[in-house]
Amino acid sequence: MRHVVIIFTPHGLTEKRSGEIAELIGLSPATTSEYLSQLFALGLVSSRREGTSIYYRIADHLIARTFHDLLAALDIHCASWSAHNEKSSCSE
Repeated sequence: MRHVVIIFTPHGLTEKRSGEIAELIGLSPATTSEYLSQLFALGLVSSRREGTSIYYRIADHLIARTFHDLLAALDIHCASWSAHNEKSSCSE
């Protein structure tokens, strides 16, 4: 879900179709739609239908900023931790 959250950061896209988001993050349309459905159920994204397309946008930019800051902090922590633990990484 990290990829989807990054797309919806305050400086990211304001509104995109799920297929476009899937292309941007390199996931299948089905996986992306599932993630977006989960974010929608949590109230983190809102959507609108236009014909057969569903457009998604962040519901609350403060939440998006918080997620972005959390991911940035985790990246910094992981890089620091990995530097001190040569035989393992945060992704293992």
